[in-house]
Amino acid sequence: MERIELVHSNSIIIGNTIRITIQPIKKIKNSKMRVAVESKNEYYNRKLSRREYETIKDAVLKIDSKVLYPLSDNAKDTLVTTCLDGDGTSITIFRNNKKENYFAYCFSKMDKYNHKKYFYHAAKLIYQAGRVKIEELDD
Repeated sequence: MERIELVHSNSIIIGNTIRITIQPIKKIKNSKMRVAVESKNEYYNRKLSRREYETIKDAVLKIDSKVLYPLSDNAKDTLVTTCLDGDGTSITIFRNNKKENYFAYCFSKMDKYNHKKYFYHAAKLIYQAGRVKIEELDD
């Protein structure tokens, strides 16, 4: 995997988008990884060990879009969500010159118990790597 990117935003709060990008520092197989965190008011980097990265990568690879976006027996979308603040979180992975994107709307700590549990776990690890706290996910 060449890069993992998480973007979290809330449609009600203008300019609150947070982008966390994890990618190798160099194009060497066992090089350290860099976590870059970007928001309206700040930008910073930190190093991430290969072991921490592998944990995040394994969690992201467990996300299954068929489970994340379940369809009913008649192939209709079953995603019916009502939330007041309209936040959305996406995780995009870039590998082998391809891009895979996963999205969760109205993300909350309760998602660790439902069909979004793998997405929740991966997002939580990415937030921790970037040292970012998201109120919706606090226990």
